[in-house]
Amino acid sequence: WDPEGLLSAPQGGHISRRQIYHARQEDEKLDAELKERAEKERLELEAAREARVLPAEGEFMELMDFLTNLEEGELEYEMVRCRPLITAQFLDFLKKEVTTQKLSATDDIQSQIAGELEAMYEVLSASAERVDVDVATLAAPAERLRALLSSPDKKAHILTMMENNEIDQPLIDLLNQNVHAARAAGQDDAAAFMEKVGDALNKYLIK
Repeated sequence: WDPEGLLSAPQGGHISRRQIYHARQEDEKLDAELKERAEKERLELEAAREARVLPAEGEFMELMDFLTNLEEGELEYEMVRCRPLITAQFLDFLKKEVTTQKLSATDDIQSQIAGELEAMYEVLSASAERVDVDVATLAAPAERLRALLSSPDKKAHILTMMENNEIDQPLIDLLNQNVHAARAAGQDDAAAFMEKVGDALNKYLIK
């Protein structure tokens, strides 16, 4: 009882702040658990990839089984590693195998296998072309960047590149990737140097 109002009113804000503090702790704990789980899954995926042994060149049946038995989502990754093995001869072999499986299918399971092989053939055919295009697209900027960074006179080299219309967005993107990689590796001086090179390149970037 406080008829003269001598006692201060209860401050509900203390409870709210405490609740916010605990909620923030729970969020941080959840974030840490999610990061830990994601890192564990990443390491497990890398270990599984390193454990996979590629078939030898010309082992078409083994390569077909290798690609067929991949877990979902891993075909795209192995497409790059297996690209030298996915030759026109292998695709011809796979296409014939699809035809054989279709003709010999006597039940739904065999028909499903034939359908999966056919789908893989289509993916491999399209992906092989795309990988070749990607490799070709990345090769040219990589060579230009390598020549620039190893040049003793980078200003003169950049001017020559500008005259030859060799400064484009793929080159800038590749340089930025190198900057991020250097930062992540703790190579701050290298990253700062490449950033200066990037600033010089951006002056002459082909829009």
